[in-house]
Amino acid sequence: MTTLIDIRLPHMGSVERAVITAWHKTAGDKVAVDDPLLDVSTDKVDTEVPSPSEGTLVRVLAEAGQEVPVGEVIAQFAPAQATAEEVAAALGRAVQEAPVRESDVTAPVVTTPRAPAAEAFAVSPLPEQDVRGVSLVLGAALRHLTAPAIHRPRPATSPLVRRMAKEAGIDLGDVTGSGPGGRVTRTDVQRYLDVASQTPPVRRDTPADAPTVPEPTATNTASCPDGYQDLPHEAVPHSPIRKAIAAHMVDSVSTAPQLTAQVDVDFSRVMAAREETNAGRAGRGLGKLSLLPFVARAAVAMLRDHPDVNGTFTDTHLLRWGPVNLGIAVDADSGLYVPVIRNAQRLSLEGLADAIADLSERARGRKLTAQDLAQGTFTISNSGSVGGVISTPILTRPQIASLGVPAVVRQPVAVRGKDGEEYVAIRPVARLGLTFDHRAMDGSDALRALLSIQRNLQEWPAEAYR
Repeated sequence: MTTLIDIRLPHMGSVERAVITAWHKTAGDKVAVDDPLLDVSTDKVDTEVPSPSEGTLVRVLAEAGQEVPVGEVIAQFAPAQATAEEVAAALGRAVQEAPVRESDVTAPVVTTPRAPAAEAFAVSPLPEQDVRGVSLVLGAALRHLTAPAIHRPRPATSPLVRRMAKEAGIDLGDVTGSGPGGRVTRTDVQRYLDVASQTPPVRRDTPADAPTVPEPTATNTASCPDGYQDLPHEAVPHSPIRKAIAAHMVDSVSTAPQLTAQVDVDFSRVMAAREETNAGRAGRGLGKLSLLPFVARAAVAMLRDHPDVNGTFTDTHLLRWGPVNLGIAVDADSGLYVPVIRNAQRLSLEGLADAIADLSERARGRKLTAQDLAQGTFTISNSGSVGGVISTPILTRPQIASLGVPAVVRQPVAVRGKDGEEYVAIRPVARLGLTFDHRAMDGSDALRALLSIQRNLQEWPAEAYR
């Protein structure tokens, strides 16, 4: 008997569970390493999972629509060297051992004696409906109901789609599915919501003697802080990504004692280097660079000189990571993402700029993969892109440091001239902030690292960035 290979749902950064949305292979298919095997959906990304092994798929253990924890066995392969007879035997055993699904069992037919003829249109009254916990409008409708409702079968969906529909307050039975077998997808739900938001409500004339139904209030679906229950409000459901961000932020601040060291940086030399670099790029038909790649290049150089900052704190050790996997916080319409530039220490200024532009574009288009978000070792948060002048970022766990880059603003600065005299000049200045895990380093260590970035930015000529 050949030994089957277990295929597990791979780890995807900080993701703990994922919903399987589609399988690209079926039982009996031959699969090569890195062949597309299945699609999964998480709180942040939809991604394709390649096959980690070569062989023949003999058993799928997690169906499309099922939510699975990472590390769970989701399929089994017969090894590539298995004979045709061994593969056939494995497929046969898989069929025999497959659990019987409820939908596969034929329900017995029960014959009900025909009731004697009754008077035309005589309808038995419905029993009193329990309307506790139901909205006031729905409760009123149930109390005045006089005929049984038509049963609509629940459409096939994934847990992610059901959660999305529940948060939006819609009935999936009203949504037309475009997936295989009429399956309702996230796109179908979003399209339904888009149409509903553009459709004006239907006005119905209410008879004068009709009972008045109170307007539903947000307190039916969301709890209010004490003392605020009678304050008019709207309850806006959290999106899946907002829930994920909230969980990560709470985990970060509850795990690591965080402080932020700050220094002012004169960006005059950076501005000159940027102008020189952009002039050269214009001659090559390339676009202008922002200030962020210059800061990234200076930060990567700091991590080379202060390797403890590029680490992770554990109960027994400080783990110093070899590569600098630089996380770049991206503000997208759907939420905050921190995609990772791998081996940033190997990239030039323009290489970093290209990587930042690529990841930012894919983050805003929701085209990131789980791998794009995994294994960051140090993060830069560019609050200056939205006008912030002070930045105290929260750590991206399990990292122990994060650099906040606020806006560069022109302000008066005391400058010492060549003759030793001081005078006031207008300079471009930004107050950089380095948030650090106080378990891993002291304030003096964080300040030395931050002053290293300051020194690079204030002293480097243009050629130092290349």
